[in-house]
Amino acid sequence: MTNPGIDVRVFVCCRLVESLRGKLTWLSGEAAFVEHLEAQLDDATRALRHAAADTAALDLYHHDHAAVQDKLQSVALRVNQTASEAKHLIGRTKSHYITEGRSLPQDVACQLSSLELEAESLVAKMEDEHQEAKRARTIRFEYSRDVESVQAWIQAAEAKVQDKSVEPHKLKEFLQEIHCEIGSVTDQLERLTRHGHMICQRTSNQGERELVATTITSLTEQLQQVKNWLEDKKAQVGDSLESWQLFIQLYNSLRSWVERHRNFLSESLKFATLPEARGKLQEYAVAVKDCKWANKQAAEMTAELAKIGQCSDVGPLTDKQAVMEQEKAEVESSLKEVMALLQEMAEEWEQCERKSKDVAGWIEKTRQSLDNPQNKKRSLRDQLASREKVLADVSIQKTKLVMAMEKLQVHFRDRMCAEAQVSHENEQLQRRLGELQVAVKGDCRTLEACVHQMDAYQQEIHRLRQQMVGVEQQLRIVSSPTYSPRDRDKAVAEQNRCMYRWLCAEPRDSLRRHHAVRQAVLRRRSRGSEACRERIKAIQCKISARNERIKLLNQRGTPDTAALDTS
Repeated sequence: MTNPGIDVRVFVCCRLVESLRGKLTWLSGEAAFVEHLEAQLDDATRALRHAAADTAALDLYHHDHAAVQDKLQSVALRVNQTASEAKHLIGRTKSHYITEGRSLPQDVACQLSSLELEAESLVAKMEDEHQEAKRARTIRFEYSRDVESVQAWIQAAEAKVQDKSVEPHKLKEFLQEIHCEIGSVTDQLERLTRHGHMICQRTSNQGERELVATTITSLTEQLQQVKNWLEDKKAQVGDSLESWQLFIQLYNSLRSWVERHRNFLSESLKFATLPEARGKLQEYAVAVKDCKWANKQAAEMTAELAKIGQCSDVGPLTDKQAVMEQEKAEVESSLKEVMALLQEMAEEWEQCERKSKDVAGWIEKTRQSLDNPQNKKRSLRDQLASREKVLADVSIQKTKLVMAMEKLQVHFRDRMCAEAQVSHENEQLQRRLGELQVAVKGDCRTLEACVHQMDAYQQEIHRLRQQMVGVEQQLRIVSSPTYSPRDRDKAVAEQNRCMYRWLCAEPRDSLRRHHAVRQAVLRRRSRGSEACRERIKAIQCKISARNERIKLLNQRGTPDTAALDTS
């Protein structure tokens, strides 16, 4: 039989052993739980820290917004997952201790509290990163929009400011518009400068940072340049408007000049005398000198047009100037042409009058020369030659008058004409020359008849002198000792033979024969000599008569009416 006390003690001991075994099992399980919990807490803390590092590594201001969004979503997903796991771990741990009816250990509570704060902080930071990403997106969007807007405005403003294809009035309106818009553009530039500085401060891309800084600097300089251009252009447009107004004034004054000189050119050109023609020529000379003023006006118009063209379009001014230049050139050409015609006409008129005076003087001088007693003392041939020369000179003088009048008539055309005074004077001189020509021709006919008679007398004198030479030769032959009236050769031979016989014969016979021959020769010589001398006297009388007639012809100047005996 067993001992109840022992059984109780054994039971108690068994129960104690079982209790200790349960405790040991629980403690072993608790230790394993705590160890596992610490491992989970460490993993959760490490995951949160890694997520926080990824969050801190986010480049929200990167230029590739899609990549930023993808990265942000990936990190946010990881953060949320890590935070959710941490919260789930905290919840499980708290539920475990609540289920067991125990309070959280102090160190576990601290760890869980720290883990929860870190998870919440990470989630909050992730929310901030989302907000910052939106802000970065907004800043980048506004920056890009402002950059594009400012660049477009600067380009448009530069195009308008530098545009030379518009008139200065329109350009002035463009400048006023640009001046009104420049305030808002300056505000945009300031905003994009702030946004650009934020991007430069927060972006990790060095190239982008330099690009943004360069863009801001460039836009600032460009805007300042536009402002400078605007100020310069305002002054240039003001000058262009003044040049435009001055051009119009010059144009109007030049048009008035053209109209005035056109009216002057339309005036008729009729002259009664040479002084009137010279007076009109002087008026045209003054008008031609006035062309220098017109050319100066045209040059000033060109200069003002060039000033306008430096900063704006000249508009219709070019056509106006071209038309005015053409009209001015036409008027100037017409003035110079008429002046040249008037000058030539005046010169020809002056030459015509001078030649008329010369011809009138020549007529008087010729008449005086022909009527001069000294001229009548000259030989008939000289008088005839002088009158023939006068006839030739009369033809020359007529030709001079005709040519001078024809040259002058060439200029009396179109609007220029003169009265018939010049032509009448020319006709009078032509008539006087004709009268002189008729009178001189009559004198020439008379003198020619005298000269013909003188030539006939001279020829007769020459013939008579030849006859006298023949008679004188016969006289010499007759007077010669060897004369033989019939055969001179035979007489000479007979004389030689007698002389020979006389030299060879006895002296007494020779003397008789020689004396007889000599007496016969002397008788024959005396008869022949007397006849020859009579003929010579007759011929000399005829020559003297004709010489007397020649002297009378020279003195009288008219031909003989009765002819001389030519036998």
